[in-house]
Amino acid sequence: MNKFQLYGALSILLAVGLTGCGGGSDSDPTPTATPAPASRVVSGTISDYSTASGISGIEVSANGQSVTTGSDGRYQLSGLPSGRVVINLSGNGYATTSETVVVGSASDASASLNINMLPVAFSGTFDPNQNFTAQVPSSPANVAIAAGSLKLADGTTPSGDITAELTPINPALDIDLMPGDMIVSSGNPIASYGAMTVEFKDASGAELNLGSGESATIRIPVSSRGGTTPATIPLYFYDNVEGVWKEEGTATLSADGTYYEGTVSHFSTWNADYLYDSVVIKGCVEDINGSRLSNINVDMIGQNYNGATTSITDNSGEFTIYAMQNAISLINAYTSTQVSNTISVSTQTSEMTVTDCLVLANTPLTVRLTWGANPSDLDTHVVGPNNYHIWYGHLGTYAVDHAKLDVDDVSSYGPEVYTAMDFPEAGTYHYAVYHYSGSSTITDSPARVELTLNGNTTVFTPPAGQTSSDTWWNVFDIVVDANGNINIVTVNTWATDATGPSSNHRLGKMVMPAKK
Repeated sequence: MNKFQLYGALSILLAVGLTGCGGGSDSDPTPTATPAPASRVVSGTISDYSTASGISGIEVSANGQSVTTGSDGRYQLSGLPSGRVVINLSGNGYATTSETVVVGSASDASASLNINMLPVAFSGTFDPNQNFTAQVPSSPANVAIAAGSLKLADGTTPSGDITAELTPINPALDIDLMPGDMIVSSGNPIASYGAMTVEFKDASGAELNLGSGESATIRIPVSSRGGTTPATIPLYFYDNVEGVWKEEGTATLSADGTYYEGTVSHFSTWNADYLYDSVVIKGCVEDINGSRLSNINVDMIGQNYNGATTSITDNSGEFTIYAMQNAISLINAYTSTQVSNTISVSTQTSEMTVTDCLVLANTPLTVRLTWGANPSDLDTHVVGPNNYHIWYGHLGTYAVDHAKLDVDDVSSYGPEVYTAMDFPEAGTYHYAVYHYSGSSTITDSPARVELTLNGNTTVFTPPAGQTSSDTWWNVFDIVVDANGNINIVTVNTWATDATGPSSNHRLGKMVMPAKK
């Protein structure tokens, strides 16, 4: 799964026409990389998911090449082959992860790949000669290992204390956090109900794994975007050489429905997921003048399931991508500097064609709101001069508002994405989040606002001090000058109403209409 600021490109969900076009199809096999001259380059920034700050000292490796990120989190790998390349990342304090990128065939081809990493959720030391359970605080996530079961790569027994590191992954919050592509070796797609990265190291930092014939019990927290949670589910481990998932074993849902438990014979990132019946979706990508665009990245993510697939437009600007049958999927196109609108597709069991092309354009500002299972519904509001107000009651139009909001999400997690191509006039535009429904608070959800402006991303998280009456989170102001230049001013305060740039924009005074 290519990580080119995927969610920054989740601009707007448009209503599109769909036509049935025959039967379904199996996914294409995973493309393989081929040797090429040593001038091809992949570069980007490695960031902390929680803060969006660049991480220094992360080892980034691919195809025998290895570099370390600088103080700003940036890296550049050269001497890479063309085709699909697996990029692996590791660094102190962060869970090991891996992503894929497609590098062009030209001798001077380059690709951009920005990756978020999760901080390790649990780190602790123990005596390897004693039974031990590594437990993530305030989570069902754990791994139980037997005394003497850990070995070095050469099969010998480690000496001294061992460090265990566990990091659960919640794909419902962000499918982009899953390593690699959400496919198996054959290319068929999978959907996740939760994953966890498990690592053990000796005092020198050498990696440890289970010895021959040994096993461990793993508990993976359940992550779901709705529907029935299976009582049993296959376990898959991530192969960081091929960049795909491989099935090994099964897991059983706990009595309280909060975790899957299974037995594993080695450590990696383990994923509770399943192969799903896929359907073909066909479409096209064009620029704002209506010209078709080739070699453009296209991504699909599940709206009511934890899955993702990728594609690239052909010489005619057309793409074929796979999604789950009888589900809702979001599709968008992007390059390292441009994004398209995003379409919402409700699939059935037959191949479908999107009648309107995705339109790729320069997008100066996108804001993505996500949250957890509870509250069930948080809402985006952007208010500005002359009664400018983008929200679920008015999604906006490019002709008048120069901006749009995606379809309103009412069933937890989001995303809700506000995208402004530009602004209709100079002034201050206020971005706020409203707690529409659900018993939990915005703070405890947890809510996250990700602002991307001119290719740079800033993450906002709720401040401390929310009271029971604080239903509005005032996040930031967008200040637009007479020349269209944009400046972001952080607000990040709580209120019983949302204080906009003038008294005309005190949203708390509104009567919020019921949603259909």
